[in-house]
Amino acid sequence: MVHFEYIVDSGTRAIFAVKKENVASKPTGMNESDAGYYFAYLAGNTAPPGSTQAVQFELFPANTTMSSIPVFFRRWYSTGTIALTLPSAIFFDHAPFFILGSCVSRDAFSGKAQRLFSGYRARNSFATLHTAKLSGSPDVSANKSRFQQRMVLGDLLRENVSLAARSPGKYVLVDFIDERIGIGRFDDTLITLSPEFRACSLPLEVSAAFGEFSEEYFHSFARGWLHFAERMASAEKSIVVNKVFWCSRDNSGSDIPNSDYIEKNNDKLKRLYSIVSALTPQVTWIEYPSHLFVADTHHQWGLSPFHYVQSTYDHTRKRLSEITSSSTY
Repeated sequence: MVHFEYIVDSGTRAIFAVKKENVASKPTGMNESDAGYYFAYLAGNTAPPGSTQAVQFELFPANTTMSSIPVFFRRWYSTGTIALTLPSAIFFDHAPFFILGSCVSRDAFSGKAQRLFSGYRARNSFATLHTAKLSGSPDVSANKSRFQQRMVLGDLLRENVSLAARSPGKYVLVDFIDERIGIGRFDDTLITLSPEFRACSLPLEVSAAFGEFSEEYFHSFARGWLHFAERMASAEKSIVVNKVFWCSRDNSGSDIPNSDYIEKNNDKLKRLYSIVSALTPQVTWIEYPSHLFVADTHHQWGLSPFHYVQSTYDHTRKRLSEITSSSTY
């Protein structure tokens, strides 16, 4: 993954490109050229001169022997100011983790720890992974967030397991917070019915597949988990399960509303952890003292039963450091 900021004069544009032969697959948000490149046009800024714009692409090397991926960035048939900076680039050869889960895992990689994950996919229920991908190339442009487009395409096209398998590091960190999202069915494809998916307004007649607390759901989760675990074993990846639970109280001492629903989801998580433990006893667990499950009233994403206080993420990083025998966290 690479994050960068750029400056291009208003009314002009630049191009960012990479040779197809140097990456494993077409990065989300980039186009394909007849000349053998994947590319994206970056439009000039209408903000005051010198203002930067941020963009992010996920670039995975074509093979594991590569130590770099050459790219180019230049003006596109125009003159004027052009600049590029890499304030928080994440290079694949320094990143031991790929994250397949939710913000509860991603948010632990703050500060210098951002360099330690090579990719992140969310809004994808493990209960869908054993089914066929959606045929064709779905147009997700109605959702204006490129990040959300990547999440939706990862689910619909079954890209996420392949991305995790091809990631450069040894570990794949997962959590099951997004298992709260309902599952739909379109032909032979199970779809995670996330708000991000709905924002794409795809012309699909999707029906409800099964209830998210039903026995059919748990059966589908077990099949999806086995599919995922087998792919990770083939790729010689180690699975790390972030064993989190929903919070019932926040750090002001107040109860979080909908306590029955919170308890129901925690019971569901307990059953998922039991399934994972029975099917794949070799996985590594990140476990927590119960007192760390406290919601943060000032969390960057807002108050939620799974937006935790900072000490929870500190514990996650401590365990990640122990697992990798690294002090970088």
